[in-house]
Amino acid sequence: TAQSDWIEVSRICQYRNRQLEQGVACPIADSKWNMECKKIMSALKKVLIVGGGIGGLSTAIALRQAGVAQVDVIEINAEPKVYHVGIVVQANFIRAMAALGIADQAVEAGFPYQGLRICNVEGEVKAELSGAQLAGEQYPANLGLTRPALHKVLLDAIAREGVNLKLGLTFEKIEQTPEQALVTFT
Repeated sequence: TAQSDWIEVSRICQYRNRQLEQGVACPIADSKWNMECKKIMSALKKVLIVGGGIGGLSTAIALRQAGVAQVDVIEINAEPKVYHVGIVVQANFIRAMAALGIADQAVEAGFPYQGLRICNVEGEVKAELSGAQLAGEQYPANLGLTRPALHKVLLDAIAREGVNLKLGLTFEKIEQTPEQALVTFT
């Protein structure tokens, strides 16, 4: 079963890549992709994600939305905190947030902008760079926000999706069998 599932996932990913090449703005919103993805993912009963950063939390949201019954995220830090730094995300990131259903919350938490100007010390505009609105006209091309603001958006979303977050925990060993993965936690 595992081998055929990987082949099916590979076929779906190839379909998604063709859609991207053809300029489909948000292939995850495509009904065929959604149907195929949910069919495969709903066969998964339980998924463990190690790491509660942007990638881990985003993956958890997507897996729950795709029909995985139980998603657990373990994070080695005892508190869900991140460095207080500002980040700038471009249109592809905003498109991914829209696919996860969290773009509105992220835009509200941040500072949206369409492009930037490069000026000399006298304030003369030397160049203007505009971005593409890949997530649609309702979303900006770029977004500045703090890491804590983005993390709050992601943490709120995993709570809504029913993802289990376990803090202060990581794994010591993972053993894979044909039927299951056995995880030893710290």
